[in-house]
Amino acid sequence: MTSGLYADVVPWPIVQGQLSGHVHPSLARMQDGTLVVAFQGKGVIMRSRLKKGAENWETAQPIPGTDWRPEYIPKTPHVEVYPCSLDHLPDNRLVVTWNYIGADKAKDYYARPLVACISQDAGLTWGKPFIIGPHGKKGLGALRHSLLPLSKNKWLLPLRELAPVLFDKKTQSLTPFPIKTDDGKSHLAVQICRTAKGALLAMAPDLLRSTDGGKTWQPVSNFPGIAEGDNAQGRFLTPLDDGRVVITWGIDRDNKGIRYNVSKDDGLTWGATRHVLKENDVTARYGSPRTVQLGKNLVGTVYFNRFGLYLIRVTLD
Repeated sequence: MTSGLYADVVPWPIVQGQLSGHVHPSLARMQDGTLVVAFQGKGVIMRSRLKKGAENWETAQPIPGTDWRPEYIPKTPHVEVYPCSLDHLPDNRLVVTWNYIGADKAKDYYARPLVACISQDAGLTWGKPFIIGPHGKKGLGALRHSLLPLSKNKWLLPLRELAPVLFDKKTQSLTPFPIKTDDGKSHLAVQICRTAKGALLAMAPDLLRSTDGGKTWQPVSNFPGIAEGDNAQGRFLTPLDDGRVVITWGIDRDNKGIRYNVSKDDGLTWGATRHVLKENDVTARYGSPRTVQLGKNLVGTVYFNRFGLYLIRVTLD
């Protein structure tokens, strides 16, 4: 055992067999300890569940309605159901988001609305899909990271091609929520999380921190997971109940293993990097490993490679 994190973690198969495409798994933990994973299948979003104490994951099943074609989109030569995120809401519901992509190059047609549906029973059944947006006349497009529930019906959406917006499900309204630094630069494709102490962290190419609800943002120096190139390296922030924050990250397309760093002071400074599964292929970039808290000093990370979909459990401290 190494200090800080176990380095001999064992991958726990969720789905075995060759995977390709935009798999992009997401992981959520219910209040009773049930784990739910969502990922891309063939023309549909799939889900698998692991009840607390169970030895095996349930066989993956399609989420009903995720192959739905919105009425305003015509039948097109190219269709893709592109996974965005699976997230746990404050009232113990789940929301899964995805894009329905309809494209016809010959007619210069492309549509990519953001679609969602909700489960009230830990992913066993799902409600009817609904479109979030559009913003003006433009579909919201890809949601690259987890949405942040600010309340039961208000969700902060980190988008790839638009500045973040606050979605009010009750009124169906969208309010801009720009992530701007002192130089006036506005960031896209950020993950935004709220720590147990109430600070907001926004992971753009670097890390930004706000203690006034997002009105102003300050850069965090010496952040270990700074992205290079197109800002697409696989990174994920997980706030813990005791105030610590974990970053899970990988490097680009040829990534090996999963890296972890822990902040004990609300995201201001970060501990040493721990690198597990150093010999294993782990798809990073937008298919980044995602991590949830499983216990006081235990986190679980879902990831995939060309051989399957896996979970690892990593002990902190």
